[in-house]
Amino acid sequence: MKTIKTIAILLIALMISGCTLATLPEDHDPDINDPKANVVGVWVKLRRLQTFELPNSGSLTFVTYQKEIINGVPSSQSQTSGVFYDTNMHIHAQDELSSFTFTSTIPLRANLNDIITFYALIEDENGKISLGDILGSYHVSDDSLTKVSYSFTNESVIDGITMKEELKFNFNFSYHWPIERTRIIEMNENYSVIQTSDLSQTDEFRLHANTRYFIIEQTTLDDSGQSNTSITSYIASQSDNDPPIEFQSFDVATNGEVRIRVVKIQK
Repeated sequence: MKTIKTIAILLIALMISGCTLATLPEDHDPDINDPKANVVGVWVKLRRLQTFELPNSGSLTFVTYQKEIINGVPSSQSQTSGVFYDTNMHIHAQDELSSFTFTSTIPLRANLNDIITFYALIEDENGKISLGDILGSYHVSDDSLTKVSYSFTNESVIDGITMKEELKFNFNFSYHWPIERTRIIEMNENYSVIQTSDLSQTDEFRLHANTRYFIIEQTTLDDSGQSNTSITSYIASQSDNDPPIEFQSFDVATNGEVRIRVVKIQK
């Protein structure tokens, strides 16, 4: 039998542009302090009409599951989905205290003018996961939201052993304009251009056999029509056995949704 009590919830929000309440979804659980409910994760609602689903490619969620005690130590696993990047999970375990710190960056469309809402995910004594309280809701319009942090402390009794668990979240934000063009320019050892190719519609690219250096040129377009070009330079690998070089970009859809796309480049 597993009895869990939520001890505290702490919210810290730094440098936010504003705060606006959002409409609760139908499966929202208003009783996050239910003594039989345990905070196990966070769901990030990026669009007003988005609905909650457990981890899948279109849902921005982090969930940690505590399974059982093995040799006196709690055995847990976590699952993330969505467009988190630059992600780090730090775990610190002691005899009666486990600390999980999840740090990640969420990419957003620049000048988004939308509402981002953070929900707690809770797990009841039967293992069912549902939405808990709204932790924070922010109107993002001028790219000034840079960091949001949440911390939960839970106490549980499993097989007669009392354990305390800290679950911490650090979310950073990056902002991106729609991409107008991405191209790769290949050069030989004398820096003479061999060929120029479009990278906009591919996830894999094979370099010319004589390529020694290459640059990737990406142009974005802001809402005023002003373009901005960034250039990244690389040294081409000289062996087919070397792992591909990965170029990461942020594709912005017409509805403002941002997707991370990685192009693998090799000979």
